[in-house]
Amino acid sequence: MIRAPRYTTATIKPFATAATRVALLPQTSIATRQQQKYHQQQHPQISSASYLTLATSRSSTPTLTRSSLFSLTKRAYSAVTIDEPAPVIDFAAVKALATTDPFPSDKYVIVDVREPSEFAAGHIPHALNLPYKSAPGALGLEPEEFQDTFGFAKPETGKELVFYCLGGVRSTAAEALAATFGYKNRANYVGSYDDWIKNQGPLETPQPPAADASAAPEPKA
Repeated sequence: MIRAPRYTTATIKPFATAATRVALLPQTSIATRQQQKYHQQQHPQISSASYLTLATSRSSTPTLTRSSLFSLTKRAYSAVTIDEPAPVIDFAAVKALATTDPFPSDKYVIVDVREPSEFAAGHIPHALNLPYKSAPGALGLEPEEFQDTFGFAKPETGKELVFYCLGGVRSTAAEALAATFGYKNRANYVGSYDDWIKNQGPLETPQPPAADASAAPEPKA
């Protein structure tokens, strides 16, 4: 009489197919069984027991906590670095620079970040006007576009930029933004124009365009 072979668990395991492994799992819903079978066909290297644990958990969507969200954002922005705030300088330092003759334009740029109307009313000598409110990304422009927009060359990143505004708020924001455009050498005159006027610093106003001598005189009425 030929007896049917007796299979032990150890004997069955090596020959178990994906369908067999699913059938041997504890009773679950038909939908879960179908998901398990599909999973085993697509990912045979992952055990059914492991998948069952995931499929029968209360929620397959991870919950974002404050700590996990912070961890995600920290990884996402790990390549971004923020420079230290620019050194704060006072009236005496700015006056010494602004009154240097000749002005060392090859090393320094005094940046007035007030609006053009404020700049036109008077500014620190040799200052260039890059209004923070109306043109915050000026230093991020390409050199050609910068020249066309402002009428003077874009400051080189190797120069030291001295920022000022009216009371120090815009200059602080502007110098921090300049760091993101590659300007590492920066200084912030926090006292700014209010402090400059208070200490009776010398002023400069934009020169009106020269009259064209070749222009024909206007006819008299």
